[in-house]
Amino acid sequence: FVPRDQAGGYSQLFRRLERWLAEITGFAAGLPDKGALGAIKRPLAAAAEAVGAASRWLGEQLAGDVAAAAAGATPYLRMLATTVGGFLLARGALAAMRLRGEEGADNAFLDARVVTAQFFAEQILSQVPALAAQVTAGEQMLFALDPEQLAV
Repeated sequence: FVPRDQAGGYSQLFRRLERWLAEITGFAAGLPDKGALGAIKRPLAAAAEAVGAASRWLGEQLAGDVAAAAAGATPYLRMLATTVGGFLLARGALAAMRLRGEEGADNAFLDARVVTAQFFAEQILSQVPALAAQVTAGEQMLFALDPEQLAV
């Protein structure tokens, strides 16, 4: 839980995250619609949008219902880390595609970078929007059992 006098710092962090998410969204928008990069573009854009919405929700909760915000922290961090990982892999794939075919390039390695990023986008990054429901579910389920019930 966050002490109320520290919640302002978290609000600043969420504003900074919004700027980073805008960078990811802008990068995704610049990717082509077809091919391997097109397959990366869609889940990356959807993930950035979902993390942005979850960030705004958490920021609002910190102003009043800190327990609800804390309850969503773990799935939120999974959303954020997965999205950043997808962004970094997408940047690597774009760089690999630009380098492919240049003299001395290790095309097999570069192709593997693209395939790895596409796999991550299609299989892992595509799960990010579904985590938003866990982030915004609140704390009710965390406190649904009494401590005595947990000891059984």
